[in-house]
Amino acid sequence: MEQLNLARQDQEQRMRDAVMQTSEEFEKSHKKLEEKLSETRKRLASLNSENSYLSKAVAMKEKLIEDLNSVKIQTHVFIESGPLEAAHTNPYCARRDCWRICRIVVKTQK
Repeated sequence: MEQLNLARQDQEQRMRDAVMQTSEEFEKSHKKLEEKLSETRKRLASLNSENSYLSKAVAMKEKLIEDLNSVKIQTHVFIESGPLEAAHTNPYCARRDCWRICRIVVKTQK
């Protein structure tokens, strides 16, 4: 009978040890996963910030391209319209850059 009690206690102790070991391994794995999650969140925040910056840069470059295309068209119209005095037909205009607008108007009216 004494031998059965010792065997039972030994088996219970091995089970407790196995449960403790499994629990410790689980805690270690859980801690590693939490650290990876934290690192991933930091990286995601960094990438979101970079994405925002790049999106703004692309939008600014698109606007610059639009502006350059507009200047290109205005320049083309200016070159083809001839002398400045002939193209400027608005006597009431006081703007310095009106010749650009007037040239476009004159060119499109022809």
